[in-house]
Amino acid sequence: MLSRFQSFLKEEFKGLPNTDEVTDFKDELLGNLMDKAEELKAKDLSEDEIFQQCVQSIDGYKETLKELKGKPALVRSAKKAANSLLYALMYFTLVIGAYLAVSFVTEEWRLTWLIIVEGAFLFTVGLLGSLSVKAFAKKKYLHSRALAVPISAILVTGVFLAVSMLMDLWKISWIAYLFLPILIIIVDLIIGAFSRPNKIIVPESIALIMLLSVMSYVVLGILGILSWHPYWLIILGGALISLGILAFYLKKKL
Repeated sequence: MLSRFQSFLKEEFKGLPNTDEVTDFKDELLGNLMDKAEELKAKDLSEDEIFQQCVQSIDGYKETLKELKGKPALVRSAKKAANSLLYALMYFTLVIGAYLAVSFVTEEWRLTWLIIVEGAFLFTVGLLGSLSVKAFAKKKYLHSRALAVPISAILVTGVFLAVSMLMDLWKISWIAYLFLPILIIIVDLIIGAFSRPNKIIVPESIALIMLLSVMSYVVLGILGILSWHPYWLIILGGALISLGILAFYLKKKL
């Protein structure tokens, strides 16, 4: 009965835009139909009779469909844009309020500007993240994964500025950018894990392991935590692990 109701609603809603308002109304009607069907099952009626009575029970829905069809796309888009703008204004009002409050209390104006910058970074990451989620939901996996690059770049830049300003580590904080490719690959692997098929998961995994081993060796050497020799073996270890993954993959394929 569920599939029959879904087919019925799909036909009735044909031509309507795929908006939240339309989707919510369709889901509401489907729920009402299923509830009514469960109620009628106890009356020993045929499936066709149950279907007809259920459809009659939601009488009046066509008036709502006419209203939904009558709304111009421009009006719907303008309303959505207005809501988004309102939320953005509220967010930045809170960020600026926090900046002024912290600045007047601490009198650290040379540092508190970070609140606005980091707030803008977080807003941008949230916006790009929502676009990535929407693209993924529509099975536009390439678009979704492409957004991993700017998201990762903004996150790393935010960390770089915060660490550099608050801890005065300008001389070494640039190291954060060495890990940018690693972060991009990790985010892409996470997104790719839920998309089918993901044909580059093996080469991406190998690239991630090699980058991790090389960057770990370089960073630990620059910071003086480990000596350059013999800890170059870290890279060799990464290469061996990568070869093992590749060999296992090829064996499974052949």
